[in-house]
Amino acid sequence: MNYEVLMCPRCGGDVKIEKDRVVCILCKREYAFVNGVLDMLEDKVSWIGFFERHPRFYDVWSNAGWFLFNGRKYSSLIKDVLEGFNKGILLDAATGTGAVLRSLMSDSGIGIDLSLPMLTYAKSKVKSLLIRGSIEKLPIKSESIDFYTCNMALHILNDKSKVFAEMSRVLKKGGIASVSVITKDNLKGSIMSRAFGLKDYSENDYINTASNEGLTLYKRKRVGPVSVIKFYKGNS
Repeated sequence: MNYEVLMCPRCGGDVKIEKDRVVCILCKREYAFVNGVLDMLEDKVSWIGFFERHPRFYDVWSNAGWFLFNGRKYSSLIKDVLEGFNKGILLDAATGTGAVLRSLMSDSGIGIDLSLPMLTYAKSKVKSLLIRGSIEKLPIKSESIDFYTCNMALHILNDKSKVFAEMSRVLKKGGIASVSVITKDNLKGSIMSRAFGLKDYSENDYINTASNEGLTLYKRKRVGPVSVIKFYKGNS
């Protein structure tokens, strides 16, 4: 279940696995399993949106919306995001209902998200380790992840530099990060950005932000309003 990559989000200490909880060896903080999901979120959130109340509808909305804008199945986007992953530990940040993890051929993935209802729904679909936590402060040891994915979520966040900093920290040297984001680089992307109230961000904005955190572009692909951008972490 990949417990060996976990660390305490409060103090960064190693953790030990007990029957129904994870305990920090250093500060003794305890993190419980809730509905099979490991709750390691330090700052609790109180908002509950429609998809948190009805997570099964998120998959319906994703598939319908993606087909409407692109005439393709949503699974084709996930395939693009996962391209290049062969083996090792995959971390899916902002995993939601676990769509990316469901596409893996094994349970070698870890999913993390803020929403406990979404994660609970995902747990009914996958055997992977699911964690409630922040992708801006990952409860994951440095240089422990082989492949990092973030599918259709990064464009929602205001402070993208924090996410890229954590992305870079947890990736092993030579590791790969793959993100799919709405960008303003074409008309469809601009329309969707405005429709969802997103900050206008271009592919180059994402690439420059990642570069500032030690991640280098190696591949990008435009799919309608979305860009799939892949980075690698160098060995230096």
